[in-house]
Amino acid sequence: MTGDVLLLGATGTIGRATAVALREAGFEVVALVRPGAGAVPGCRVVEGRVTDPGDVAAALRAERPLA
Repeated sequence: MTGDVLLLGATGTIGRATAVALREAGFEVVALVRPGAGAVPGCRVVEGRVTDPGDVAAALRAERPLA
């Protein structure tokens, strides 16, 4: 299976493990993380808040393949 996945909570213990499992399964992972939360190895990172519709929209746009 392949494709893109938007992952929320990727900087937490379970989120990091989920990101690893998704990458190992062949998915590209976009992680929406709190500002200043840091990188998630192997993931495209978008900083923002899940409670902000604009931030979630930006993360969804990042999920699409680059033209």
